Amino acid sequence: MKKIVIDACTYSNFVRTKSFWILERLFKNRLTMTYLVKKEIEKGFGNYPQLRVLNTHIEEGFIEIISELSEQELSLMTNLPRGLSDADKSCISVANGRKAIIASDDENVIKEAKKFGISLIDTVEIIFMAVQKGLLECSIGNEILDKMGKEANFQTKIRLNCDRLKEKQK
Repeated sequence: MKKIVIDACTYSNFVRTKSFWILERLFKNRLTMTYLVKKEIEKGFGNYPQLRVLNTHIEEGFIEIISELSEQELSLMTNLPRGLSDADKSCISVANGRKAIIASDDENVIKEAKKFGISLIDTVEIIFMAVQKGLLECSIGNEILDKMGKEANFQTKIRLNCDRLKEKQK
């Protein structure tokens, strides 16, 4: 199965709402993060102390840190738009070079990744997958999305259609 390269925003959505367990269960042994994303998250430790759990997630093997990029990955980074952070560029470069999936909600990352045909997954899709796999009830999925809006500044108007999901599960 393909590795998942998670960006800072998506990681933060789940950690700041105490929902990281969803990522653990869905993507066991597949979750990766570049060292540049790790640095970006560490910058937020002062404002968001709950992000300090990153070190535990790394030590316990829930997230693999990609500490070195290949020459091709570094080259691609230099050719990506200036408007992207180095962390975002590293996600695109690594996912492209290693045929991985990017977990991101950043419109600019998504736009650039699509140009390379990189597979993507966003926070709502992750919550939806968790409901489909029976890890949580649909209503709880919507509660988590609401909590992400309040506690992690995650902006989405999308809600899971619980009635439709129930019909499909019959």
